[in-house]
Amino acid sequence: MSLNNFWGLIMNKTKIITIASTATMALAMLPITTHASATVPSKMRGAWYQNLSSVKRSNRTYVKMTTHSISYGSNASHSDFAGSNLRVAKLKQGWYRIGPKAFSIGDFKVKKVKIAGKYNTSLLQRYMAKSHYAEVFVRDHVALPLNDANYFLK
Repeated sequence: MSLNNFWGLIMNKTKIITIASTATMALAMLPITTHASATVPSKMRGAWYQNLSSVKRSNRTYVKMTTHSISYGSNASHSDFAGSNLRVAKLKQGWYRIGPKAFSIGDFKVKKVKIAGKYNTSLLQRYMAKSHYAEVFVRDHVALPLNDANYFLK
């Protein structure tokens, strides 16, 4: 092998390494995209409360849902789940499992429920799939009598 062939071979390898490293650096500088987080169904978004007359307005239980987050609890103690920690799974009969990926806070469904003799759009929450009862959450302006706070699932 002549000296010219030897240097030509080294120069070709150097060009290949330079091109490869430049391409790697260019790819590394591209913005990182993450998977879109779970999306809460639009009919469930907003603030839902248990407006019981026996509970102070500041201590009532609530569920607040946005497109990609859920806040659940009361002013004294609540949990927020969003982004990659949020799970939304569609179940049978219109139920959705919405909450953190690690554990379940229950299943949710929007349904017209008769409250104090009048039908209101309500958010139902059941804690187990085979549960016979669900807790009722309503919008802020609807008073919720204690006897209508639970809904019997047929």
